[in-house]
Amino acid sequence: MTVAPEVALFEEYKSRIGEVIGVSDWLVVTQRDADLFSELTDDWDYMHNDPAWAEPRLGGTIAHALYVMAMIPKVMKSLFPTR
Repeated sequence: MTVAPEVALFEEYKSRIGEVIGVSDWLVVTQRDADLFSELTDDWDYMHNDPAWAEPRLGGTIAHALYVMAMIPKVMKSLFPTR
């Protein structure tokens, strides 16, 4: 029986749990990125979009968690460029 490529790839990744597999390229998230993502998702929380509010409390605005998760494929491409 042939194993689907996605299953084989998952098994390869699973076998490497706990192992450093590489360091991805640096990903800079700009305020414009956060604002555009807020426009798409209608998530206008101060911590993402109001630098004056976020600076004294958080040291600056922070990226949306969902945005960070959405960047996983981009990061994976820099770790495994042939896939």
